[in-house]
Amino acid sequence: MAREGSLVGCVVVVCIGCASQQVSARGDVPQQIFVDATVEAGLVAVNDPADNYLQHIMNLGPMVGGGAVGDFNGDGWQDVFFLSGGTGFDKLFINNQDGTFTDRAAEWGMTIEHMGVGASVADFDNDGDLDIYVTSLGPTSGPVRTGAHKLYINNGDNTFSNRAQLAGVRTTSVVHPDGFGSAWGDYDLDGDLDLFVCGWTITGLGNKLFENNGDGTFTDATVDAGLWDLGARGFSPVFADMDGDLYPEILIAGDFHQSRYWVNNGDGTFTGEHGTNGTCVDDNGMGHTLADVDGDGDLDWYVTSILTDEFPWSDVPGTGNMLYLNDGNHQYTEVSIGAGVNDGGWGWGTVGVDFDHDGHEDLIETNGWFGTNQATQQEWIGERSYVFRSNGDGTFAEVSAECGFNHTAYGRGLIRFDADNDGDQDMIVISTGGPLKYFRNDLITPATRGAAGVHWLRIMFDSGGEATLAPDGYGTRVEAVVGARTHMRTLTGGASYLAQSELSVHFGFGTASMIDVLRVKWADGRTQVHTALSADQQLIISPRKAGDADDSGAVDVNDISTVLKHLGGGEHEADTNGDGRVDVNDISYVLFRLGQ
Repeated sequence: MAREGSLVGCVVVVCIGCASQQVSARGDVPQQIFVDATVEAGLVAVNDPADNYLQHIMNLGPMVGGGAVGDFNGDGWQDVFFLSGGTGFDKLFINNQDGTFTDRAAEWGMTIEHMGVGASVADFDNDGDLDIYVTSLGPTSGPVRTGAHKLYINNGDNTFSNRAQLAGVRTTSVVHPDGFGSAWGDYDLDGDLDLFVCGWTITGLGNKLFENNGDGTFTDATVDAGLWDLGARGFSPVFADMDGDLYPEILIAGDFHQSRYWVNNGDGTFTGEHGTNGTCVDDNGMGHTLADVDGDGDLDWYVTSILTDEFPWSDVPGTGNMLYLNDGNHQYTEVSIGAGVNDGGWGWGTVGVDFDHDGHEDLIETNGWFGTNQATQQEWIGERSYVFRSNGDGTFAEVSAECGFNHTAYGRGLIRFDADNDGDQDMIVISTGGPLKYFRNDLITPATRGAAGVHWLRIMFDSGGEATLAPDGYGTRVEAVVGARTHMRTLTGGASYLAQSELSVHFGFGTASMIDVLRVKWADGRTQVHTALSADQQLIISPRKAGDADDSGAVDVNDISTVLKHLGGGEHEADTNGDGRVDVNDISYVLFRLGQ
C-alpha cells in the first residue's frame, strides 16, 4: 500500500527550501545549533524504572531507557514513542505539525503499565503503516517475568493492538526475563521484514532471530540460521549489507567482550567472523551506529564502550569506543584513538548524522553511569554527551559545548529525526531514571533556508506492494554525486541503544545546491538513477517500473523516444537496464517490457 503523499514509480517532492541568505560553509562550528526545546515542544516525559527491576537477578534498572520515532498516523510528520520504564503509561507523542506534540497513548490503546526496555519500528505486515516492537520485563506489579514483549500492530485508525503472542515474538528467553535492543531487516531477501532481538543476561539465551512468515506470524530461526552463540550478552543489533552482495549481515554490540559480526551466507545461514576480521575488540559494546565516516563508499561500524583503567567491580581495563573502518571483504581496521572518538566516557546510544550539513557524517553519543573513572577521576555521573564533528579527514573534534548539545544525565537511547520537517536532523536523548530531552536543530531557519553552506536532502522510500522489497526501503543504498564527490547512505533501521531513529537517509551538501546524479540501489539489486536534482527538499522515492525511461509510471512508446533522445549518454533516467549508459540495449529492454 502506498503511503499518503507518495506515487509509485516516481520521486515525490514533499517540501522545498526557499530564501538565499549566505552562511559559512565549513570552518568554525556553527554556534548553538542545538536548542533544548523539550518543554516548548510538549515532549515532557520521565523514564522511571519500576522497583521490580531491582528484584531481577542482574539488576537491569540502570540500563533501560528506550523509544523510537516514526510516522504512525501517515501524515508525513514524525511521531515519538517513549518507554516510561514501568512507572506510569508509555507515551505516544503525535506530531501537531507546528513544532509541538501531544501524548495520545491512551487514545491509541497503549495503556499497559509494564517495565519497558527498548523499541523498534517497522511495517512488518506490509499494510502501509508502522508497527512497534517493544522489549519488556513484565507488568509493573509483581515480579519481573518472561514472555512480556509487545508487538503493537498499527490498525490504521489511530489505534494499536498488542499481538505479540499471536505473532510468536512475545518470548525471547524462557530462562530469565530478558530482552534489550531489537532491529528489523530482510535477511533472506523475501520481501518482508524479519526481527532480531538481543538478550543480555548471561544464562538467558535471549538473542533471537525471528523469520517473518508473511502471514502476521514469525518462526524462531536462530538455530537453523547458525546463530549458535545464544548466550552472548547482546545489547544492540542491526541488519546491514556490509560487503555489497545484497544479503544483510547481523552485527551486535555486546557487553563483556561479546560483540558479534555474523556474515550472511545467502542461504539462510550465517558465519561468525567476530575476532577474526578486526571487529569485536571492544570490551563493553553497548550502542552502535553504521556510517560512511571516511567517505569511501562503504559502511563503517562505530561501537560505544567504557573507557577506564578500572571498573568499579574489577581491575579489567576498558577499551573505550571502537571505530571499525571497512576495508572490504569483511575486513576492518580499528582507528578510534587516531580518529579522536575513543573517549566517550561510559558510552551508550550513538548515531551517525551530518548535523551541520558540511557534507561529512558526524558521530553523537550519550553516556553516564553511577560512579567515577578511577584513572581520570572524572565523574560518570553528570558527564556530558559528546558531539564528535568530522574534520573531513578521518578525524573528529568534540564540540558538544560549542554547538549547544548540553545533556548531562544518565543517557541511554539516542534518536535522530526531523521533528519539524525543516531539513535538519533533531535529536532525542532518553535517560534512565530521568527526563526525555529534545534538542531541536536550528541550523535551518527561515533566514538560512536554501542558503549556501547548509544545503541538504532527506529521502524516504515507498516500496510497499513490491514483492521483492521490504516496506519503507529497508536495505536501500543511496549515492549522491555532487561534483567530484560521492556521498553514500544506507537505510538500516538498526538500534542505537534501545532506540530507533527515523526511516530516512539524510545528506548535507554544504555549498552545493544541486545533486548531479542520485543512484538508488534497492535491496533486491535493481538500480535507478535520477539526475540534476535540486537540494533542500524531501523526497519520497518508490521503485521505478522496469523499462519506464521517462518515469511516467507506464512502459510505452514514449520510453523509446526518451532513450533515443539520450542515446550515447552516461548515467541518466533513460538507462532502463541500469548498466550505467544509454544505448541500444535500453531500447531492447523497453521493447521487452512494453505494455507491462
